[in-house]
Amino acid sequence: RGASFFSEIAAACSSIPPISTKEVESGLWELVWQGLVTNDSFAPLRARQKPPPARPRRPGRNAPPSAISGRWSLVSPLLSDGDSSTEQLHQRTLVLLERHGIVSRESLDGESIPGGFGTIYPVLREMEEMGRVRRGHFCMGASSAQFALAGVVDRLRALRARPGSPQAVLISSLDPAQPYGAQLAWPAVRAGRPRRGVGTAVVLVDGEASLFVERAGRSLLAFEASATVSVEARLLAALRVLAASADRFGVKQLSVEQVDGEPARNASFAALFEQAGFRAGYRGYEIDRMRR
Repeated sequence: RGASFFSEIAAACSSIPPISTKEVESGLWELVWQGLVTNDSFAPLRARQKPPPARPRRPGRNAPPSAISGRWSLVSPLLSDGDSSTEQLHQRTLVLLERHGIVSRESLDGESIPGGFGTIYPVLREMEEMGRVRRGHFCMGASSAQFALAGVVDRLRALRARPGSPQAVLISSLDPAQPYGAQLAWPAVRAGRPRRGVGTAVVLVDGEASLFVERAGRSLLAFEASATVSVEARLLAALRVLAASADRFGVKQLSVEQVDGEPARNASFAALFEQAGFRAGYRGYEIDRMRR
């Protein structure tokens, strides 16, 4: 039947002949050790390794089976040859179109695809001839060979007009939806050097990089933007999103201590921090993590 929960397996085994839950669990683990069955989670293995409880359980209350988590499936189908290389390449191309929206040579810089853009280019060209994707120069700064699904092109056209107020979003610097530092060059900064890395984030305002947030949010870099929105409105929108996302940095209190390599209180837009919800602290501007 494919991947199945433990309760489904136990129910199926209850009549051929009737066996207990413990026997089903024992049988599953025997198949695991033989390499015939696997689970899509490590939770059963962790549960099996837990030491017995210090206090004995109440009479009539049994410990839950260690195999209760995740879904169980046979290993053999996973070892089959599967799709041909052509089918796999076609599926990979579809995944890239869904992931990036616009696929170009630059958009694959962060992908580990053998052969790079040249490998999927014949598939994209064939899809263009079939009318499934469109070729165009959708994104400035990228090469002329750009491909996108028809729905993506329509959404891009709808975004030509800027909203009435700045729209900001905080996103991981490594997210495929964050193009700076990969498909696009970083905008200019006064000091420091932004880099895509684990734990760092970027605040995009109307799609343009506004703030680079280093690990734990202690340091910010402000980008120079070409947007028609005023600098103050853009930075205020960016700081408000940063304040609302304080819990994403894994700290009890988000404390911005430096801006462009200098103390945060000396920043040209220091007054905007308190408008965005921060409070002045000993080392900079602080905001508590939201309780959920």
